[in-house]
Amino acid sequence: MNELPRLGQVQVKPAAHRSRRNHSDGTRVDPLFPARRIHVTGKVVEGVNGLAGQGPPQRRLVPTIANRAEKSPADRGGIDPCQRPDPGYGVYSKWAYRAGFGKHIAPLDHPVNERGGFDFIAHFHGAELARLEYVRGDAPIVFLAVNGNGGGYPAMTGRHALSFLISDIEKAMVRDSPTGEAHAEHVALAAWSGGYAAIGDVLRQSEDWEKIDAIILLDGLHAPRDVPPGTPYLPHFAKFARRAAAGEAFFFMSYSSIPTDHHASTTETVRLLLRELGQHPVRVEGDGPAGMELKEALSVGGLHARGYRGGGKLDHCAHLMLYPEVAAALYRHWHPGAE
Repeated sequence: MNELPRLGQVQVKPAAHRSRRNHSDGTRVDPLFPARRIHVTGKVVEGVNGLAGQGPPQRRLVPTIANRAEKSPADRGGIDPCQRPDPGYGVYSKWAYRAGFGKHIAPLDHPVNERGGFDFIAHFHGAELARLEYVRGDAPIVFLAVNGNGGGYPAMTGRHALSFLISDIEKAMVRDSPTGEAHAEHVALAAWSGGYAAIGDVLRQSEDWEKIDAIILLDGLHAPRDVPPGTPYLPHFAKFARRAAAGEAFFFMSYSSIPTDHHASTTETVRLLLRELGQHPVRVEGDGPAGMELKEALSVGGLHARGYRGGGKLDHCAHLMLYPEVAAALYRHWHPGAE
């Protein structure tokens, strides 16, 4: 196994189609992923400490046909994002089933700090695929894969589900604590694909939803298309997004260009959610893991959206490969100045 990069220092090779072009104007460091550079091709809101567009990137919200092409493994340097080799566990422990809500991995080095505190991510959907990518990074954050049932997460429904989840992982981490006690200092809920529905249940039903410090959605936010005019769009996700935009939380959304028939695609849904907040992504050119091509981006406070080209299964799986960089960005958000 290759040596893991330092936290947030992901090695990035420039895409061929951009390396031939001189982007002295409009090229900047990605405010979320500092190891990557992006070229801004749309109109930005001046004076924003981040990256925001002046308006919708296009009149039609659905992904354009030009953006829907699926990249083959050959186009990705021989990488099949849906069938990646198992890299082992890296700087993390192996799966442990000590938590009643699911199984988790933890940093091998001081998983619980001297105060008895720890950070954790509760992930929904595609646990094994997510683990294969998460361990390629080195963020010192406990990773819990929550058990599902037929595609749903009944344990996450109800007013107290979130508190039960937090209490459960705290009990599991006690044996790693130097104080004999363990408490979650930061809590993140994350999902890939359809797992977003569990997070929606928590935001909608839990009286403790403000305990959530971060949400990560990897190509997984969908919604109906037929929302009546004047009706708030995804109000429960919107209330968290407002907190993030104000710098009070961290909210990352990635989205592909996969078209959908009976519900809004991730591209449509994220664009509409941002519009509900009076925000718009800006057109950009940039890179991602395994040949992912960035098409638009937004970073305002702790609110981040990254839209990518690609309209097939491999493109959907590729979003899990963002995990190491997103986890590193989340850790920097929680611990400014940490190495």
